Amino acid sequence: MVQQTSDYVLQSQVTLLSYFSTIYDCLLQEKGDGKAMFSIQQVALYAKNLLDNVAKEGVSKELHAAKLRCILDTVNSRLFEEEASRVILSPVFLTHIQYHLMQRQELKLCAEVLGDILTSLQKLQKESSNSEVQQVVQTLLDNLLQTLLTINRHGDLTGMFVACLINTLKVMKEEHFTNLLNSFPDRKPLKEFITRIFMVFKELVKKDVFPQDWMVMRMATNDVILSAIQYFSQILTSHFLRGDSFDTQLWSSFFNLSVSFLTQPSLQLETFSEVKRNKIRDQYGDMRVLMGHEIESMWQNLGDHKINFLHLIGPFLEVTLVPETELRRTTIPFFFDMMHCEERVKGNFKQVESDVIDKLDLLVGTKNKGDEEYRTLFKTILSEKVQHQHWKEHGLAFIHIVARLLETLLDYRDVMMKDDEKFKQMSCTMNILKFYKDELKKEEMYKRYIYKLHDLHVPDKNYTEAAFTLKTLADSLQWSPRPLQADEMFPKQTEWQRKEALYNKIIDLLDRGKTWEHGIPLCKELAVQYETKAFDYAKLSAILKYQAQFYDHILTIPRMDTDFYRVSFYGLNFPMFLRNKALVMRARVYERGDSIRQMIQSEFPAAQVWTEHHPPSDDILQSNVQYIEIRIVNPIPEEPELFRDQTVSEDILKYYETNDVKRFYFDRPFHRGVKDPNNEIKTLWLDRTTLTISTSIPGILRWFEVTNQEKMEVSPLRHALETMQKKNKELRSLIASYASEPGKSINPLSMMLNGVIDAAVNGGIPKYQEAFFVPEYIAANPKDATFISRLKMFILEQVDILGKGLHVHGDLAPADVKPLQGKLEEQYIKLRNGISDQGSPIASHRISTGGKPITPISIPTNIPPPSPFTPPEDTTTFKISLQEPLEPSRRPVSTISTGSCDSNNSSSSGVGTIPEVDEDDPDDVITDISSVPKIPSRSLTRMVTDPTLSTSAPQLSRVGRSASIDITMRRSADDAPQVPPRPSRPASLDPKFASPSFRENLMQSRPAPDLPKKETQDRAPPLPPKPKMNGGAYTRQSVHGYPVTPSQRPTSKPLPPTPDSPVRRPTTPSKAPTTPSKAPPSS
Repeated sequence: MVQQTSDYVLQSQVTLLSYFSTIYDCLLQEKGDGKAMFSIQQVALYAKNLLDNVAKEGVSKELHAAKLRCILDTVNSRLFEEEASRVILSPVFLTHIQYHLMQRQELKLCAEVLGDILTSLQKLQKESSNSEVQQVVQTLLDNLLQTLLTINRHGDLTGMFVACLINTLKVMKEEHFTNLLNSFPDRKPLKEFITRIFMVFKELVKKDVFPQDWMVMRMATNDVILSAIQYFSQILTSHFLRGDSFDTQLWSSFFNLSVSFLTQPSLQLETFSEVKRNKIRDQYGDMRVLMGHEIESMWQNLGDHKINFLHLIGPFLEVTLVPETELRRTTIPFFFDMMHCEERVKGNFKQVESDVIDKLDLLVGTKNKGDEEYRTLFKTILSEKVQHQHWKEHGLAFIHIVARLLETLLDYRDVMMKDDEKFKQMSCTMNILKFYKDELKKEEMYKRYIYKLHDLHVPDKNYTEAAFTLKTLADSLQWSPRPLQADEMFPKQTEWQRKEALYNKIIDLLDRGKTWEHGIPLCKELAVQYETKAFDYAKLSAILKYQAQFYDHILTIPRMDTDFYRVSFYGLNFPMFLRNKALVMRARVYERGDSIRQMIQSEFPAAQVWTEHHPPSDDILQSNVQYIEIRIVNPIPEEPELFRDQTVSEDILKYYETNDVKRFYFDRPFHRGVKDPNNEIKTLWLDRTTLTISTSIPGILRWFEVTNQEKMEVSPLRHALETMQKKNKELRSLIASYASEPGKSINPLSMMLNGVIDAAVNGGIPKYQEAFFVPEYIAANPKDATFISRLKMFILEQVDILGKGLHVHGDLAPADVKPLQGKLEEQYIKLRNGISDQGSPIASHRISTGGKPITPISIPTNIPPPSPFTPPEDTTTFKISLQEPLEPSRRPVSTISTGSCDSNNSSSSGVGTIPEVDEDDPDDVITDISSVPKIPSRSLTRMVTDPTLSTSAPQLSRVGRSASIDITMRRSADDAPQVPPRPSRPASLDPKFASPSFRENLMQSRPAPDLPKKETQDRAPPLPPKPKMNGGAYTRQSVHGYPVTPSQRPTSKPLPPTPDSPVRRPTTPSKAPTTPSKAPPSS
């Protein structure tokens, strides 16, 4: 009946099995004579026969469950406590459990039964139980492993079976492991078994089988696994190491398991509280160190087989990065062994180099592993190891690179943890980019950080810098159909599509950043692809419209100029990428020195501001301090090749005055010799520092490192020339702006005229006359004759421009400004009288009139001024000996008032840069100041008074150069001998165009000029209105704010002279030409 499988018998079988265990005590109950009705062996046999004879196949799930519950009840009964009965029942129970495990049936009951069996065996701990433990190991250990590999690891069963496995291994002794090993007939099933147990162990240490707060269970599990690994490692050495028996796969599994065990979170004691950490150490020790020694022992056993395990560089690096000093000292030498093996076999260790660098970036930069101690140990231990190798030089170079990479990555990791330190984050990311691109040539890793830098720029609204960042990636791509894999920003696509997508994104960012000049070439390149390769006329039309918009924006949308600052970091307490370095930083619009200082100090709270007038000493640079120095600098523009020798609109050129620049300068005024309290100009020199940065601005950052620094001194005379040249340009530009916009406020013009005329009358020009035009100075400085001549011409030019400005001001001045107009006219007459006095040294520069009154030189108004990037058309060649390079500039000198330096002079000090001439060389000839590029007009008041700007000029590096060269210098077109057929004169000086009072005073203050009457009465042509669109075509009406007559517009006629083809000019520049040059053809 027990063996029948019919449905009507099934319920009876289930009932029998459910209550069968309840009769054990009755059957074993003693009778009156003290003897039991049945012996315990007999009862055990009854239970065994029942379980063996219940049908096993083709029965319901209910019957299987009833049978397992019967076994469970029997295990917890008196029968299983007695050895005599347990020996009979245990094999039956294990066989039934094995069957159900293999069938994946009633797994929960199987786990419960096995758990109770192991608990009973563990309580006994007798010699007689060894055979029973062996039965469990031989019967169920492999089935347990297979079950754990196949069941759902996230269910409740996993924990139960893991507990069974751990208990099985815990009750095993060395003899059990030995018998288990001997039970395998050959190496193949043994290898399969070891592979399975390694896989299960690896899953256990990587997955969270038990809750986080079950620390006791986790530690007990790790302790059992460690003991098992130590035993199975002996099997690897004895059965899978020698000769043909060596198994690379099995050894790799062992090392991977060991690494996973060692790096699991449960064993990272430094993350626990001190109390918990000490408790774990007292009970289990540091299992990471124990496993590390086991790995080291197995690694050394490999011998020549180590060459087969170069793929383990990543796992071993992860082990060495665990913050435990003894473990690091044990495992870091593995990399020397790998280098040695690869060098012996291949002649180099390039694979080790590449893998170490790749894995370190991931582990340190992304997973936040490693520290400064690791960097030190890595460098020290490996450097000692390679000292006696023939590849020592190559090895030390590699170790040095890795140490630098570690330092860079550690800085990056520390900085990226703080969201509010954008300056550090961008600088550090840029540092890694340079390291990977320039030194390691790791394109993939370089691309990864390109995206990271882009993601930093966009939220900070650095749209131009974000565009340049992506462009570095786009430049590495070709217009080809090669397929590319998906990355952090783009899906899987062809190289052509990737580059097109990058270009579109870059163009959008450049538009948002108002850097249209750099977007136009990309639009053109896309247009060529759409027109000639893809034949996509819809996209071609769209990109051409976008390009046309960019051209229109350049001419119509105003862009504010920004300041530049040199930021220096002194001391060893700064991160490596800033330590004892200087940067040139482009400020945001309206951002000033205070904001820059606050931003830097917010990220370096311990930094102090360096306020000395000299750079810090080496003691400070090499000490653990933090000093910052911030000072404003001026850009030195570079002329685009396209505009060279061309007449270009000021609206187009304005962008290049503060963009695409790589060189900058700043000045520090000082007095040399005895200072004259009545005229400080005589001894006022400038200490000029020129900076060169690594990359032009704008670029992928708003700041770049200073790579070169040069110093020179500017004499008082050349400083005066710079001041006059700069002020003349400011006046011309401002006056011309009122021709195109007559309706705008007249206040700027009033302030400019009042400031210049008042300074010229009360101090400026008379001070120059007193300082440089006296016979004593001319006799003592014969080599300054050319400079003196140029200064005289600039003074005359300024007087002429002021006359034009007064005329424009008089025409536009409202009634309430008329009194100021009258005052300015009176001051102007005083200025002219002071300059034209016969006793003035300037008189020697003026036209000889035979005793008649002197007429000021007229500046032709129908000749447009040259581009600010190129010298004027009139050229003269000089041979000069340069102690320092020419310093072109287009921004005001950052003169900072110190001591007794005159603030007025400082606020209007020079713009151009004049080469320093060796006064001891008799062959030196002074060069023409007009060779210096113009600088946009900017106020220097803030530069003088800003308390945040230091007056020091720290010198990180000084490079002196001396060269004898031929330079073609160009004179300004405004004072060149190229004049119209009839010499014109300024309209502001013509009596018929002046106000009545001004005309009366002017006529009384000077006799008639020594020029034909008809010519002196000619009036300069008026300034034209703004450019207009004629029939859809743009007609240029002005250049640099000055009128362009039809004869001056671009034609097919030859271009103006270049520096290589100088134009002859009068031999005596101090006199006006007696024969006017041929005028341009008129319209």
